Formats: sequence, structure tokens, C-alpha cells
Amino acid sequence: MLKNYLSYLYNQTVKSSGSAVYSLLEGNKNAILLDCGCWDGANTKKFGNIIGTNFLHGMEINKTKAKEALKKGVKVKIADLNKEFPYKDNFFDVVIAYHVIE
Repeated sequence: MLKNYLSYLYNQTVKSSGSAVYSLLEGNKNAILLDCGCWDGANTKKFGNIIGTNFLHGMEINKTKAKEALKKGVKVKIADLNKEFPYKDNFFDVVIAYHVIE
């Protein structure tokens, strides 16, 4: 029973936090997006769709998941978010770090 309740709480938290993040995104078809910890790129694509941009970049430490994101059209760099980012300053219009500290 506790396991089911914890699962329910987690799912509700993900749902409400996702809605909060989505509500902050503004439309801009020319925006360049960086998704820190992009995992398999699924959320990166959602963020891009909401913004209206196809300029999608991601950083991911897991090589297998980074390859999946690449297949979805995300330009991924395998990198550790605790290290210096492998991009020039002021390159991105939107930077998202969603679900990277859990």
C-alpha cells in the first residue's frame, strides 16, 4: 500500500511540476534550446514543441540515452552537469534543467 501511495505521489509531482515548467515557456520559433540532462530527448522535444523551435540541444551523461535523444533530432553532447559546459557563453535562448536533482 505504501509503495502504491509513493508511486501516486511521484506521478502527481511529475505532472504538476511539468505543467509549471511548460507554463514558463514562451513561443519563439528561432529560440535555441538547451535541455540539461536531456535523457532520451522526449521532454526536449516537448519543450521545443511548446516553444515552437526545432533548434534543440541537450547535455546527457548517459551515453545510451544520449544516442536515443540523437535519434529524436536533439543535438546531444555527452557531458557532466557538474563540470564546465561544452558551449560558448550566451549561445542559448532557453536553458532547462528539469528533473536533474532528485
